[in-house]
Amino acid sequence: MYINSLKKLSIWAIVWRSVLTMIGIEFANAFLLIAMQENYPEIFGLMISLFLYFLIYKIILRQLSKQNVFTTGITGEGPPEKKQLLPVAGLTILVAICGSLFIYFALRIFLSFTDFYTFFISYMGLNPNELIVETPSFIYLFPLTVIAAPIVEEVFFRGVLMNKWSEKYGVWKGILFSSIIFMIIHFNSLFFPQLILGFLCAVVYTKTKKLVYPILTHALYNFIVIIPTLFTSDSASLEELYIIANPTAEFIQELTLYSVVFVIVLAITILFIKKYGKGLKAEATPYLTNIPSEFLEHEPVQDVDDIEHFEDF
Repeated sequence: MYINSLKKLSIWAIVWRSVLTMIGIEFANAFLLIAMQENYPEIFGLMISLFLYFLIYKIILRQLSKQNVFTTGITGEGPPEKKQLLPVAGLTILVAICGSLFIYFALRIFLSFTDFYTFFISYMGLNPNELIVETPSFIYLFPLTVIAAPIVEEVFFRGVLMNKWSEKYGVWKGILFSSIIFMIIHFNSLFFPQLILGFLCAVVYTKTKKLVYPILTHALYNFIVIIPTLFTSDSASLEELYIIANPTAEFIQELTLYSVVFVIVLAITILFIKKYGKGLKAEATPYLTNIPSEFLEHEPVQDVDDIEHFEDF
């Protein structure tokens, strides 16, 4: 039998194992980098990263099984429906445009504060004294960002976190809290684009009750974002970074224009997400909706490894 609620699901049991796995993989990767130095092929980095995602995916499924979670209750059943895909794709494109434009908006804001701008370009790896560019190839990025990351991250952030917190605190708080954690984890991506992506994925998941929709949303977003790597060389990137580090009057005018476009697109995006998510507050969580009543336990699980002190995490 399966648990009839995710309120007491232990997230900690998943988190600490995943963190230890990431540390171990990073040590192995660092060892290879030091040992091979300039001969370290990109394919090695790709395989190690894919292996890490695979291990975390297995950890999540293992812990869900140990805690008697009905995995189909999280994923939902059946293929995606075409009539659902169109609005989701449209919203994803809008969010991707917002995410891409946000860097121009951020640059324009920070340009008004010299010290902040210097910090910002250093944080983004755009130090004018160290303009060395090694752009990951599309072949490297595609399997990671369009296949592995959307599957594993959506299983955890939406399937586990959002389901649990939506039950405990209400649908909108569950959506918001899980999106904030998703944003924080992606600290090297300017935060805001990941916040709005996470928010959209959570809304889509709650609305459709099937995890395949936020996975496709996440995958499409990342695909749109990495498309420029097909047409950008390292030399072109170096030139762009030099302009960012040493902004001209013309560049500042362009930033102002892009910032205005960002604000307009953001307002439109929020309006459409709000319209798409109308009535969401009254929705049951995907897990509670998907799990058949005949599969439910009548009493909560008492003994679960590694979780008794972290039930409310």
